[in-house]
Amino acid sequence: MRPLSLDYRRAAPLPGWIGIAVLLVALGMASQTGIHYRELMGEIARWEARLSSLERSLRRGPAVARQAGQPPGLEVKHAGEVVEQLARPWDDLFRAVESAGSEQVALLAIEPDAPRAQVKITGEAKNLAAMLGYIRLLGEKAPLDDVFLQSHQVQQQDPEKPVRFVLRATWRR
Repeated sequence: MRPLSLDYRRAAPLPGWIGIAVLLVALGMASQTGIHYRELMGEIARWEARLSSLERSLRRGPAVARQAGQPPGLEVKHAGEVVEQLARPWDDLFRAVESAGSEQVALLAIEPDAPRAQVKITGEAKNLAAMLGYIRLLGEKAPLDDVFLQSHQVQQQDPEKPVRFVLRATWRR
């Protein structure tokens, strides 16, 4: 048998131009990355300058209007709406809605519309009689007038078949 000759020190013959081509491609990609990085940094600097300019103008804006003696109309209107909503008898409304309730009626939502003086009440009753009794009781309560059933639906998928309903009422002061 002939002896086996293994030589691990000798490099595989690669042409020199392949290594140079890989080096050139890597240098090109690195330069493109650097150029893109510089463009992004410039764009970030422009956006930061614009943001600081807007912040300065916002800080100066209301002060300039107040110095000139011009009341900001939109702010005054909004403040008036807030004061009007706070002056509403919220406690009376919630007391009336809660006191009319029973174990057969569950309230799901109360949506007051203070500017229009209306209230939308969504609930679920065990049956039609419980729903109609709740509507009658709400109609007798102090801050609510003109209570009427806007819509109702029997929940067929539920084995107890409860009635989901939506009421509307006028909310007086």
